[in-house]
Amino acid sequence: NVTLYKNFRITEKVNFRFGADFFNIFNRHVWGGPDSNFQDPNYGKIFGLNGSPRSIQFNGRISF
Repeated sequence: NVTLYKNFRITEKVNFRFGADFFNIFNRHVWGGPDSNFQDPNYGKIFGLNGSPRSIQFNGRISF
């Protein structure tokens, strides 16, 4: 996870902060667990992914 932000001074006492939060920025796969049913012919195989894809969240904050 990565967060970047920039502060902007509007007046002497008022500031605006703009930010962006990046989740899974390198878009790495998080593999799911293997099939644990010993009777299943697909025993030990991995068929899915866990986790979420890359996402970005923007935010703003005014402080005075």
